[in-house]
Amino acid sequence: MLIRRSVLSIVAALAMLMPATTATAAGPASAAAAAKPMATRVFHGTGDSVVRMGIGRHSVLVIVTASSPQGLLVQPLSKGDVEGAYQVYESHAYSGTTALISTPYSLAVTGFSIRTAGPWTIKIKPISAAPLWRKGTKTGHGDMVFRVYPAITKLTPARLVFSGAEIGNFIVTPYVRGVSRGSLVNFLGTHTNKRVLLPVGTDLVSVVADGAWRLSR
Repeated sequence: MLIRRSVLSIVAALAMLMPATTATAAGPASAAAAAKPMATRVFHGTGDSVVRMGIGRHSVLVIVTASSPQGLLVQPLSKGDVEGAYQVYESHAYSGTTALISTPYSLAVTGFSIRTAGPWTIKIKPISAAPLWRKGTKTGHGDMVFRVYPAITKLTPARLVFSGAEIGNFIVTPYVRGVSRGSLVNFLGTHTNKRVLLPVGTDLVSVVADGAWRLSR
């Protein structure tokens, strides 16, 4: 049974027993790259690691793959290596895209902590690199982030459909100019088919899903 946000005892034990390593970007790092945190950056590693980068207060896409069946924890770091809310919290191998959204009250992000038992890759991209949802139907499998273009100009009916092989999460969150409008659906189960209203101004949507999904408007 796959339940997102469940406590991963195996990964937690690894975090205590295995020393963390500091990952480096694929290819030589440069002062120019550090000065431009919005540029795409790719990091690779194995096991528990700390990735150092200067994201600051930019909103970015966090694209992660990890092959360990024992799970994955990813948390953003701020000054002093203070860990923030979980960016990814999985009890199995993972491949997906999430959004790290910055607000005027957000702490500047200096990197990420990664806890897993196997190899992993993390890619950071500007939020503008998210694929577009212009109209009609958007489909996918697993976690995804996409921009709504043009932004929603009036309350818009939409249908959200989810299908998972096992019990899992399905969470859909719209954003308006970088501000979350709350979850349109926060479901735990195997199947759901729900009618919702997309808020006025919606220009970004985050999907967290342990299975296949479809969004139609």
